Amino acid sequence: MPGAEFQNSLFGCFNNCGVCIITYIAPCYTQGRIAQTVDEDCLVCGLLQLVPIANFIFGAQIRAKVRQLEAFDEKSRPT
Repeated sequence: MPGAEFQNSLFGCFNNCGVCIITYIAPCYTQGRIAQTVDEDCLVCGLLQLVPIANFIFGAQIRAKVRQLEAFDEKSRPT
């Protein structure tokens, strides 16, 4: 499915206030759940979210895997 479009707009995350609040309070939980969707260890990735610098490195790797899994184009951006 090359060129998949985003399902939500830029501020679409506010449609689900529960996820918004959890991500604000415990971003490590959300990062772990996202890692789990790309077959990574959710506990390790969630805990790495709490480690400075490692959180950026591993967060970028997880985002790259999600982009590959969902087949987003580099030009595809939320509206």
